Amino acid sequence: MTTPPNNIFDSIRADEIDGVLNHTVDRYDGVIISSKALPTDVVSFQTILGSSIQFWKENRRRGVWLKVPIEKSVLVAPAVEAGFVFHHAEKDYVMMNHWLSEDENRMPLNASHQVGVGCIVINNGKLLMVQEKNGPLRGTGVWKMPTGLSDPGEDLYEAAVREVFEETGIETEFVSIINIRQSHTALFGKSDLFFVCLLKPKNTTITMQPAEIAACEWVNAEVYLQQGFFKKSPIFGVVNQQIRQVVSAVAADPNWVVIPDNEREAAASSSPSSEAVGTDIGAVKVGVNPLTSKDLPVPSLVVSKLPNGIRPGESVVYHFPV
Repeated sequence: MTTPPNNIFDSIRADEIDGVLNHTVDRYDGVIISSKALPTDVVSFQTILGSSIQFWKENRRRGVWLKVPIEKSVLVAPAVEAGFVFHHAEKDYVMMNHWLSEDENRMPLNASHQVGVGCIVINNGKLLMVQEKNGPLRGTGVWKMPTGLSDPGEDLYEAAVREVFEETGIETEFVSIINIRQSHTALFGKSDLFFVCLLKPKNTTITMQPAEIAACEWVNAEVYLQQGFFKKSPIFGVVNQQIRQVVSAVAADPNWVVIPDNEREAAASSSPSSEAVGTDIGAVKVGVNPLTSKDLPVPSLVVSKLPNGIRPGESVVYHFPV
């Protein structure tokens, strides 16, 4: 069985059967209870839940999904008494499920990973670096790349661009993913996927976010790479060696031209119609014409956003240039 999309619990066209909770049957012979049709009092819920479970067992349903909105949280305890367990919780609901079959439980576990981004932004041999105001590196003076977690429903490349702008005020274009780190020591017992992304700055004047950042500067790449804190870590040894290679490749790349803000403004005021010097590598070319290897300073994963084809909507794919 797979976890149903969250909105299906609120918008399903439920079967209405006397003495049974409104529900729909999914493609895996499981049951999805309509959260909107749940009773508001405990006694009524206990009665109809018991008869519903019996009905589903008789009809050989394998498992049941129950989403309890926070305004009906009094229903959680009787659901537990009936055999339901917690699957996950958000700020306004708790998701529960109950395996009915005598076979091995096939209901999927909750999401196992959080997704984070680290952002390498290069300008004339310097890296955009920050020092934490809060967190494990607070007060250490250690320079680090802008980092953060992706928001729900946010594409990875969008998260990278957003995090850089929020922390530093620098607008960027996503170029590629240069490496991926996986660990299993994230919060709440989750695993972590951390994507180190290469971005090209659109401006150079820093506007630091004072709530989270203690300092923000364009730092010489070797100053960052030679910090003792990172030399203690074999993982960062691999990551930083690749960052060094990227910095060297960008320095030798005539397409990677970043014009300082003051020069751009002076050029714009003297000749509004003139174009900036250099060729912009484009960064996110979303669609059927992704970047080619000639557009990239180092081999890495670029992004394309394409129609799913087999179902409605679009998805993002990260891939080597084709």
